[in-house]
Amino acid sequence: MRKKKTQNLQDAQDLPEIISSNEYADLSQEQRDKYEPIKLKHEKIPLISKIMFCLAAFGIIVYIISLFSEKFSDFFNRYVSHYLRVIFAKITGVFPFSVAEALIILLPIIISIIVWYIWKYRCKTWKTTAVAMINVLAVLAFIIAAFTLNFATGYKGSSLDQKLALEKKKVSATELYESTEYLIKQASDQIKYIEFGDDGFSKMPYSLNELNYKLIDAYNKFCEQYGFIKNFNSKIKPVMLSEPMSYTHITGVYTFFTGE
Repeated sequence: MRKKKTQNLQDAQDLPEIISSNEYADLSQEQRDKYEPIKLKHEKIPLISKIMFCLAAFGIIVYIISLFSEKFSDFFNRYVSHYLRVIFAKITGVFPFSVAEALIILLPIIISIIVWYIWKYRCKTWKTTAVAMINVLAVLAFIIAAFTLNFATGYKGSSLDQKLALEKKKVSATELYESTEYLIKQASDQIKYIEFGDDGFSKMPYSLNELNYKLIDAYNKFCEQYGFIKNFNSKIKPVMLSEPMSYTHITGVYTFFTGE
């Protein structure tokens, strides 16, 4: 319990600056009035934090099982993780901007506000401070749960060549050369359909909304052909850091924490 600021110097000397809730209970009402009362809920771990820890523990167990079972990984990724990704995508889909990018950009400010808030309003006793730290760890546990339950099992499932029923074999230098020539020819055939500006850069012929519908339609056709992947009509979003990403040759990213 932190003592209230007072103009009476004698009052400030009579009582310690911070006392525990048990010590506060033993004080007289007059002495209690000199302290800021602590809400009992701030001395207890909230239910939501306990749920986050349980989800993280469950996610870790699922991931450990996936390390030893390829079939389990495929099953969990297809029939459980998929629907979790849908939920995340629908929640963040109401925002026209990338929630994940906004969180990353604002992360220093968010952390500063959290630290200030905990120090200002939660560090009144050792118990409230400990509960505040546990709540911060609960948020980190939720991030772990989001990764393990939404995405991690996908890394431990069957390989792409197995899913696509492709024959896996060594490729000769001649085959690699012929494949390269084929791709160059295909790209050359398509170049006539691309419009370029005076600066030499290609122009996007569609609006973002039109591009979304074309991508969703193409993805749906792929999902119809291969049953191991499901679609949930999640639209793409533009990002503010597009230019820096382009310099690093990143043309797009999927964020499993937000389903975007």
